[in-house]
Amino acid sequence: MNFSSTSTRKASSTLLTLMLVLSSLLVAGAPAVQAVGPNQNDLNSGGDLPDNTSVNITNYIFSNSYSGSGELDYGDDNDFLKVALNSNQGLSATLSFPSSTTYPNGTTLYNDFDLIFYNSQLNTMGSSFMSNPETLSTNSSISGAHGGTVYINIERYSGAGTWNLSLTKFTVSNGTGGGGGGGGSSVVNCTGAGTLTSDILEPNDSTATASAASLLPLSCTGLSIHTTTDVDYFEVQMTAGVTYYTNITFIDANGDIDTRWTSSTGSILTSSGGTSNLESMQVLALSNQTTYINVYGFSGATNTYDIEITTDNPGGGQSAELVDVSVVNTTHASLTFSGLTVGTTYGYSHSHGQIHLDGNAYAGGSSSGSFNATATTQTVNVSISATNNESLLQVAATLSDASGSALSS
Repeated sequence: MNFSSTSTRKASSTLLTLMLVLSSLLVAGAPAVQAVGPNQNDLNSGGDLPDNTSVNITNYIFSNSYSGSGELDYGDDNDFLKVALNSNQGLSATLSFPSSTTYPNGTTLYNDFDLIFYNSQLNTMGSSFMSNPETLSTNSSISGAHGGTVYINIERYSGAGTWNLSLTKFTVSNGTGGGGGGGGSSVVNCTGAGTLTSDILEPNDSTATASAASLLPLSCTGLSIHTTTDVDYFEVQMTAGVTYYTNITFIDANGDIDTRWTSSTGSILTSSGGTSNLESMQVLALSNQTTYINVYGFSGATNTYDIEITTDNPGGGQSAELVDVSVVNTTHASLTFSGLTVGTTYGYSHSHGQIHLDGNAYAGGSSSGSFNATATTQTVNVSISATNNESLLQVAATLSDASGSALSS
């Protein structure tokens, strides 16, 4: 089933309603308070960036990249900004900060700042916490496309002091502005710096935040295994009968990189662990399935690398029928089907459920329908029924062929 959910790590001044399937609906805002330090100049704004989204948020305009600094303090727990993007653009961000701040009276505070992305509807796209630097990308969005704007929240969990933010725009292939972890999309401009720093696709250190790699062929360069514990995940939606290949190239003398290809349940489909400058794998898909390519350093090695993913189809691509689910509100959701064959009849079904904060669960009804494809991508709007309160709303959908055999879910 194609559904997604998330949970908050810590209490903050922003109250988010966790109602999502590839979509987290923000239905309650924080109190409209804003602390302005006398000497603050967050990102050259001339003062303190807004503490919540109930006020006007500064839109930062730049061509490729932008960086600057700011400050968080007691009573100034959040700094919000936004970046407007084209439909074929994504955004990555890196937030760094001093590990501690010592005041003239000798008091030392230990800092923990977090980084959060929201889309144009203020649905949570993703978050990064418990790291320094914090890294985040629209490629790992849990709520699909950004809708033309990414809101960025720099949040103070503990401590106080300065922070530095770097933003980079990149291009995605499916015109949705990112949204990895399923849905038949792939990054296109995945050209990293070729250095042992957090690369442009981070965070992609788990299946939940894997870089989407289903529109093939895909070629990325200058990526990195930048720490001894870094593992890079690439999600590949496989189509039955197609053979998939990947080549990972690097200079082995600088650090030995190994790879494995796993199923959605973690079963190893194949692996490669040589000592040359190339690791190669291939998998024949016996069914339509979600798989993950894992790239990691042998015994904690670090290194930079390039990756190529392709198939045995002409041009190295694939024809994969896929379904994406997006919650619009408590009464409507949209099902987007891609990889369709024009003139072919398809069927679909969907269901929904809701889990309330008190633990009570509600299972909604299910329904089905069919359509004749007039384009390779089509969207169907469906009705759901949910109460408008703090809860987890999940919608699942399946795309089938005319005989009822499931193609994607």
